[in-house]
Amino acid sequence: MKRAKRFILYWIHNGILIYLANQIFPSKFVLGNFRLTLVIAVLVSSFALTLFLELVSFRLIKVKKIKFDNKKRFGLFWLANFIGLWLIARLAPLTGFGVVRFTWLIGLSFLVNVLQTIFPRK
Repeated sequence: MKRAKRFILYWIHNGILIYLANQIFPSKFVLGNFRLTLVIAVLVSSFALTLFLELVSFRLIKVKKIKFDNKKRFGLFWLANFIGLWLIARLAPLTGFGVVRFTWLIGLSFLVNVLQTIFPRK
């Protein structure tokens, strides 16, 4: 039950950050397409990112039982956030999330990672 609550919390946080990125930088981040409205695009893309990060976390921490210090964990999940956002942006026709330049994802993945560091994965 605790894992489900944490998943939903990450889903909400990721959705808020993706939405705010679109609202603050509308010429850099695109939400929605001819199939998906803005709200559905936020829900789908944040769910996909949260699911990707949950799979990475499960694979590395639960299955491999790898222990990380805080700096390595921050760096690893920053990279995982970037890869997840990049994949979601590459699948823009399905997720409704697009990026003008993928260098903008470095900053967004950093913000997502900082928020996730406040509520760490266990």
